[in-house]
Amino acid sequence: MSNLTIFDKSSFTLKELCMIMPQDNISECYIRFSSGQEYRYYLKNTMNNRGYIFKTTNKDISFREILQILDPEFNKLIIRIKTESKNYDISVTWEQFEDKIKGLTKDELKKFIL
Repeated sequence: MSNLTIFDKSSFTLKELCMIMPQDNISECYIRFSSGQEYRYYLKNTMNNRGYIFKTTNKDISFREILQILDPEFNKLIIRIKTESKNYDISVTWEQFEDKIKGLTKDELKKFIL
């Protein structure tokens, strides 16, 4: 069994990111939505809650915002555009993460989570 975390790899899936976050409705909603499972129980709270906030020098970034930026289908779900739950994995490199999530680096995220 490996003790590697997403921070030890060059890329990771958003489901992996959700699994290492402090568990909340947003993580559960995302995992269920992107696994083709029933997610509606968690959706209302996810829409009304920004989730864990990462305070950076440039701005505050919410966990829900990270998922919305990196997964267009999840973003559609949150802003109430018709989309269907299905089983899929979005893989992100750390370079892509830092490029799309302005102001939050891999090392900063690691400090927040671990």
